[in-house]
Amino acid sequence: MICGDFTYKLQNVLCSITERRHRLIVVTVTSRTRDYDFEAIGFININLSLQMSAKLKDLPSQRRTTLASRYVNDIIKKYSHDQIIVFSNLEVLFLPELQVDALRLFEDMSKDRTIIILWPGTYVDQTLYYAEPWHREYREYNNPDAVVINF
Repeated sequence: MICGDFTYKLQNVLCSITERRHRLIVVTVTSRTRDYDFEAIGFININLSLQMSAKLKDLPSQRRTTLASRYVNDIIKKYSHDQIIVFSNLEVLFLPELQVDALRLFEDMSKDRTIIILWPGTYVDQTLYYAEPWHREYREYNNPDAVVINF
């Protein structure tokens, strides 16, 4: 029944975001949502770390910083604006050497399309967290301009 409950919640959120400035949905990754089959309901699922690492691996580190955000935008341009894009495995975006503000990047891309990101962290008290405070990749985002499904 977990999948049914999640599908119902997701459908309700999709109906409610059409008038928002950003059509961004953040789903916290849990054992309940990790293996959800988004493609079975017609969404495009993009494993971001896999695609980004293939693009960035042969670049000098200075170029990676300038091209990381552009690569994510290039990926999404392949799809029409009415397709719902799901980004999973976002971890690559939190590498400090890339200097990417992951949430801002997705907010910007969600102005004219619906984007779902599978957040590899937690959501507590209106704040998204990635990693632990002592970790070099730690990030926190207060009051994100997104609908968060903390399932």
